[in-house]
Amino acid sequence: LEIQSKTDLIVNFNPSDSISSANVYLVFKDINSIMQSYYFSYNGKTINEGFRNIPVGYNVRLVAYTIKDEKVLSYASNMTVKDKQTLTLAMKETNDIELKKLFNN
Repeated sequence: LEIQSKTDLIVNFNPSDSISSANVYLVFKDINSIMQSYYFSYNGKTINEGFRNIPVGYNVRLVAYTIKDEKVLSYASNMTVKDKQTLTLAMKETNDIELKKLFNN
């Protein structure tokens, strides 16, 4: 995008959730677009790409999900992108119907 004000959005997970991997999506409501990132943590090493060079002030929906102990855990929130934002997500157990609805709000 030809936007002057861009920033990075870093997504972390609550340490008590012990998340080892997750898919994370940033859905842009204003421009009908989506970005994907991932989180992976193993043996003390973490790969956490987050989202780079995203436009400040845009309305987005952040959606994350993972599978842990054969259960689906998820997080979803509508927000406005702020400069140099870091979020720590608290995941909650999610059933199949709730999972399908995550991207539709």
